[in-house]
Amino acid sequence: WSYVDALNTVKPRFFLFENVGNMRESDKKIITAALGVEPIKINTSVFLPQNRERLYWTNIPMLPLPQASGLCFADVMEQAAAERYYYQKPFTLEANKDKNVIGTLEINSHEAVKRIYSPQGIIGCLTCVSGGYQEKKVYVPEENRVRKLTPIEYERLQGLPDNYTEGLSNSKRYTVCGNGWSIPVIEHILKGLRYAAD
Repeated sequence: WSYVDALNTVKPRFFLFENVGNMRESDKKIITAALGVEPIKINTSVFLPQNRERLYWTNIPMLPLPQASGLCFADVMEQAAAERYYYQKPFTLEANKDKNVIGTLEINSHEAVKRIYSPQGIIGCLTCVSGGYQEKKVYVPEENRVRKLTPIEYERLQGLPDNYTEGLSNSKRYTVCGNGWSIPVIEHILKGLRYAAD
């Protein structure tokens, strides 16, 4: 409602509002009624190897989405991650479980946190994390080991330049990436401004 208040006060020509893709239908209807436009669902996976569905409410003319990039995590993966990113916990790989999630790290946590991703698939939605085992995990087949993603990999999965968040602690770097917009999605939406009627 603060956003609606801001729109009513500033009365901008264009606006953009975002929320999670799996929100309750009732909440989606409330936001749609308040903003006066239908949301558009876009998954970051069209541009980058991250499964991040979001709803975007905007009055910016929307261009057709490009064909899916076809990227997998290996395309953005750091090849020489520091030892501190590797887990010393046992893990289980499950053949043919999923093209993205291929195993489980044996830790005391809920299922989503235990997931091990394949470098040949795409990574699940980055979230606002606070250390521990919350970071996404990837299997490194050349070493038969599992590690957490690095902050640079989080940046790449959001379309940020390498070390964009440098200067913050690693936990803050993960948090700001997981809490931010996917840059290529926003770039695509803003391209529609060129076609806005005068």
